[in-house]
Amino acid sequence: MNERRISSAGTGSRYLSVTCHFGKLIQISRTYWHIISVIKHPSISAKQREVQETLQRPDEIRRSAKGNKAFLYYKRYGTRYLCVIARHQNGKGFIITAYLTKKIKEGTVLWQKKGEK
Repeated sequence: MNERRISSAGTGSRYLSVTCHFGKLIQISRTYWHIISVIKHPSISAKQREVQETLQRPDEIRRSAKGNKAFLYYKRYGTRYLCVIARHQNGKGFIITAYLTKKIKEGTVLWQKKGEK
């Protein structure tokens, strides 16, 4: 599979690469991380470690209500959740976006940490 495609719609070298809770290798390029963390959602610009942790040890994983190919990984940090949206394909995947939010979006719950909700 083409690495450029796996590492999200951007060009450039792989920036983050982490095996998620479901055992899929999720990646993002440096260029696309810049777009997400500087242009779209500056509140996560210094949260690379938290993005990796959210994919590895989420509090909850949902399938998007808008499309069944997007997976929403949530982890609480203080009063907010970090949501990392990823797409899985052929055992691998890529980050679509990541942002901080006060509430979890609708969607099918695929996995939930014991003791949550």
